[in-house]
Amino acid sequence: MHFEWTHSNWSLRLGGTTGPYTPQHVKVDFNEFDYGFQYKRVRTDTSEKDRLWTVGRVCLWPNGLFTGNHVEFRVPVDDENTLSVMWHFSRVPREREPYVQNSIPTWQGPIADPVTGRWITSHVMNQDFVTWVGQGRVADRSQEYLAPSDRGIVMIRRRFLNDIEAVKDGRDPKAVIRDPAVNRAISLPVAEREAFIEGFTRAEAMANPLARRGLQGYIFQTGQPAEVRAAFLAAMGFSEAEATADPRPFDALAPAAR
Repeated sequence: MHFEWTHSNWSLRLGGTTGPYTPQHVKVDFNEFDYGFQYKRVRTDTSEKDRLWTVGRVCLWPNGLFTGNHVEFRVPVDDENTLSVMWHFSRVPREREPYVQNSIPTWQGPIADPVTGRWITSHVMNQDFVTWVGQGRVADRSQEYLAPSDRGIVMIRRRFLNDIEAVKDGRDPKAVIRDPAVNRAISLPVAEREAFIEGFTRAEAMANPLARRGLQGYIFQTGQPAEVRAAFLAAMGFSEAEATADPRPFDALAPAAR
């Protein structure tokens, strides 16, 4: 539900339009597995055959979001502040493989406009930051009104409480791996696993909405340095003009292209 309103519909308003709004969620579900939780959805434009219902997305225990091509870690700094770290992977087109990357760029994006002091809302993570800080430094959970779509939140909180008791009793919390054989390669649920493994051509990248939007610019947080953008396009084998030429709208939750 968060994605529907915080990113899709709010982005429409930020762009100066009032619609059409994104397809609505009609069904959500949550389940726990060995290394976290899966959350699943059906929208008015999908069915229970869609990848975001059969596989869904992963909350990697205890503090990560995992989608297959990126991981977001939320690391508490103290009682009032959290460090948000993202690791992102983009596979190059088949025409560019095998590709050797000699270094991994890192950068820290701004969260507020240095001139106005207002929170930046143009990118996915920046919109998330606004929803986090909007709750106040220490949210009064007694004033919450949880709805059916918040069942996953309840499950996670209960797991945290159970893990606290486990540690107090000298037992391992969830997802601690002590067997080296198991720790060699851990398989996690990935909705787009086939595409990540098989790769794609340049033409397929431009035809696929998800891949095409990734070429147009880094959608997750503002502040990507120009040299990182240039290195990304060079690795992918696209010019800036080619990457940004298609203005079609993007919906990350849309049914997979056939």
